[in-house]
Amino acid sequence: MSFVLFIVSAAFAAISFRLFRSAWQARGAEGWLGLAFLCVALSMPLRWLIQRAHLAPADLEPSFVLGGHALMALGLCAFTLFVHRVFRPETAWATAVVTFVIAIQIVSLPALVLFGGHRDEQNVSVLVVGLCRALPFAWGFLESLRYHRLMKRRQALDLADAVVTNRFALFAVWTGALVGLTGLLFVVRTWALVSTASGRLIGSDGSLSTPAWLLALGLLGFGLSAAIALWLSFFPPQPWLDRLRASAVAPAAGRGSCAGAR
Repeated sequence: MSFVLFIVSAAFAAISFRLFRSAWQARGAEGWLGLAFLCVALSMPLRWLIQRAHLAPADLEPSFVLGGHALMALGLCAFTLFVHRVFRPETAWATAVVTFVIAIQIVSLPALVLFGGHRDEQNVSVLVVGLCRALPFAWGFLESLRYHRLMKRRQALDLADAVVTNRFALFAVWTGALVGLTGLLFVVRTWALVSTASGRLIGSDGSLSTPAWLLALGLLGFGLSAAIALWLSFFPPQPWLDRLRASAVAPAAGRGSCAGAR
């Protein structure tokens, strides 16, 4: 599982640096997204390796784990600001949603300390906080799905670019994958608590339980799907762009020939 986690984290970190570069050149909102994925990329291995590989003194492990949770919260706050700026920059209720979501991320940190989640990754408080952390991605998924439908209608009238339309679809793919990963993590941890004697995903001998194998496969599938869709969203290769434009030209040509025949 450590290998899978490293691959996914490395992919998100690489994408974040590309996003920082794009944001610096275009002065766009990509910087918020770059910060979000950099924080997530650093948070996951920090929490996992500190607790499993004991890379820090025992008395300092909870502090490092809490730091991982803090990075995750900061990343989700940045992602929430990205969604707001891209999809709802001037909507009053969206500002209230941003305030609510960011407040939840901030409150989650003292809640973890209060209930012991920073000392035990299998603590029930970690499950609750994990569900709350799905909110920013769920909002991004719904907004991108709505925009993709709007752009498809405009594209049918030759009022929208095929590449831009596809970008909203990819946005829905990777945000939906992250929502799915969060849900899977909740199910797996609940399963571990209920079905195993120790409530642990990994035994003292290093063996993986059935929930841990499910989590590893889900992390690989959802995580890599999200990384690939994100990369294609902001840094698509030329063959990908050519294929999208060609698929849009063919229906348009068909409509033009029908109009000429009439």
